[in-house]
Amino acid sequence: MKRKAVLLGASSSIGEKVLDRLVDSGYEVLATSNSNEAVRREWQARYGQAVSGAALDMGSAQSVAAFVPIMENFGAPDAFINTAGATDHRLCMNFNAELLSQAAMINYLSPALLSSKAASMMAPRSGGYIVHITSVAARRAKIGNAAYGAAKVALERFTASLALEFARFKVRTLCVAPAFVDSPMFSAFAGDRRREIIRDIPLRRILKPEEVAETVMRFIDGGLVTTGTTVNLGNGEAVF
Repeated sequence: MKRKAVLLGASSSIGEKVLDRLVDSGYEVLATSNSNEAVRREWQARYGQAVSGAALDMGSAQSVAAFVPIMENFGAPDAFINTAGATDHRLCMNFNAELLSQAAMINYLSPALLSSKAASMMAPRSGGYIVHITSVAARRAKIGNAAYGAAKVALERFTASLALEFARFKVRTLCVAPAFVDSPMFSAFAGDRRREIIRDIPLRRILKPEEVAETVMRFIDGGLVTTGTTVNLGNGEAVF
């Protein structure tokens, strides 16, 4: 029987690499994108029956609720991987309730709700892996990243408790916290300062999405033995 994986945010830079690796490793994957039908058609053409695509807007409680029965119909996954996330670099003085609620919904509340559901589905079978991609922004405060960083802190703390609650069911959890990753999110953040930012990194490079995907795969394949913890990835950005 094929192993099953639920992958949230599969159209992101990291998500795409994780999806490739999952299919190559023989998983049957339920992959989500943010209401992008073209992306899901591309998955169908590229991966065939190995990947089922579904729309999921992590910023919408209604969309999250609608996705739960889709996940239930897919069946208990061996792995649940959340690579979705969104950042809006803005000064605290410019915050409003809507912005903070949206940041929390996308980066914490929706992942927490869906990973809780996945863990509950895994429990009767006594085994499973849950992975959230977070960020070193959870520990490194910078101007403009308060809402995003705070939501990732909450997700990491939640994931630690989830590990304790489901340990007796052999369900393991992990947060992978990358520093700068070569992605559209980084490009939008860096703008014309890309070279300057990379020059300030001790190893003078940023992570590749496939390097993050490698850590995810090592964990769900049993090569990284831990639970409830956060693994920091980077090239010196996370050194305190």
